[in-house]
Amino acid sequence: MPRASVEPLPIPGHFATRPFCTNQGHFLSFSASETVEMLASAQSINVRAKGHFSIQTLTRNSALLYFFGIKVYEPLDATYSTPIQTLASFNATVTCEQGVFAFKKQKFMGNGNENWEEDSWPCLLYHARYVFEPDPLYPLIANNPANLPEGQTPGPAHYYRPGNQQELTRRELLHMGISPVDEPCLEK
Repeated sequence: MPRASVEPLPIPGHFATRPFCTNQGHFLSFSASETVEMLASAQSINVRAKGHFSIQTLTRNSALLYFFGIKVYEPLDATYSTPIQTLASFNATVTCEQGVFAFKKQKFMGNGNENWEEDSWPCLLYHARYVFEPDPLYPLIANNPANLPEGQTPGPAHYYRPGNQQELTRRELLHMGISPVDEPCLEK
């Protein structure tokens, strides 16, 4: 039986760095018409950009992305009407890693979920992640030194495809021999 082909970057596609957090993380949206929308959102970071990309497959599970014409917009400018800056072109590699990636979902106090039992805690299970090196949103964030902790440099970032996950309880994951990661969502 032939082995299924792995796409290094399924296009069109949406990707998020912290799928277990609500309204926080880095988000990339690649279209079939070779445009990309980028959003970095967290407590002290809120940056939005849009531009173009081209992709060159390197191996069965990796590709080189060339980003160009990336324009930065005010965070609330969802229509991308008035750019405030254009970034220099840059490259990033993406590698699709297959495996088991499980996360506990974020808990909000006051939303009724503060009483979740540990075993019934909702979790997300992914079977693929996309490692971008460097993170394509780094040029957006680095543009404002207040957005970066001192000494931070560009490095790899793990992205996941929203909608390509299973939602299971912690108990179900443990029964499968999988321990979900419990990462905090709030910045330090």
